[in-house]
Amino acid sequence: MTAATTSQGTCAYDSGTKTVTCNLGTINAGSPVNIQLTVKPRSEGTLNNTATVTTTDADSNPGNNSASVNGLPAIKFVDLSVSKSESADPIFAGENETYTIVVKNFNASGVQQRADSEKLAVDLQQELTGKGKLGAMPIGTLEG
Repeated sequence: MTAATTSQGTCAYDSGTKTVTCNLGTINAGSPVNIQLTVKPRSEGTLNNTATVTTTDADSNPGNNSASVNGLPAIKFVDLSVSKSESADPIFAGENETYTIVVKNFNASGVQQRADSEKLAVDLQQELTGKGKLGAMPIGTLEG
């Protein structure tokens, strides 16, 4: 839960119960009150959200006092890029060649994938065939 706003009244978040409670006061006939909740999933899973309205007065139609949005998938978003440049062009036999490799994470959160680093190392190893050997290159956690 990152934000809760309402066009009337106040909203408060209880982190223990993960519940937002809004006290809207008197809602006049024909005047809707808008509440906007902004959430940011911390991991993959399914988002389920139910809103329920209650009153101390008699409600002539309590059957429409609840609405839900369920089953919204929260998936991990990964957007990595890699670029590479060389120090000399052309390279002459017997000289060293230095490759500069830049890996960037365009995601807002960190990414740690051993499979990605192994794939990166394999791609580079294939490219360097006959020019030397490159071992596994773990890239660790990439911050945005």
